[in-house]
Amino acid sequence: MMVCGAGNITSLALLLSPMTTFWEIYKLKSTQEYSGLIYVCTLFNCCLWVLYGAPFVKPHSTLLLTINGAGLFLEIFYLLSSLTFAPKQKKMKTVRLAVAMMVAFVMVVAVTIYALHTYNVRQLLVGTLGVILSIVMYASPLSVVGDVMRTKSVKYMPFLVSLFSTLNALVWSVYSVIAKDIFIAKLGAYFTYIY
Repeated sequence: MMVCGAGNITSLALLLSPMTTFWEIYKLKSTQEYSGLIYVCTLFNCCLWVLYGAPFVKPHSTLLLTINGAGLFLEIFYLLSSLTFAPKQKKMKTVRLAVAMMVAFVMVVAVTIYALHTYNVRQLLVGTLGVILSIVMYASPLSVVGDVMRTKSVKYMPFLVSLFSTLNALVWSVYSVIAKDIFIAKLGAYFTYIY
């Protein structure tokens, strides 16, 4: 159980790590070169993992529900803050992506509830989609690698996000072995490899 709590602590640290970025955005009243993509991806990643941890998909998954529930609120805050200070073109692109993901999520929920009738099949669908979206979420900060190379500055690739992503992946990998959950194991292995 201690590893589970550590997973939630590292996840919370990861979810809170953009706060310094948002303080800078607020002070400058501009998103500068920061992309809203990661916040849309993380928001819907949290949505999928809340669905995965729901009693009708994977009963007794309180830890997944609590951390991803907290993540939902934080990512909504980040997304709204990003939209407030983003230029019109970036704002429209982010809103279109958020609406598309919202529609997709509602469809996943509907299929999960109405078309799939066993825990195993529901876990397979939601877990697979959760892994795919998590890969997108964790890879989305890499979208700034071109800017890092061009400017020779890591300003838009914050250290804390990388640090807590790595710690988070390691802790959840250990948890997946203890809980014997293949979907969380796939996530942990992938993120430990990527970072």
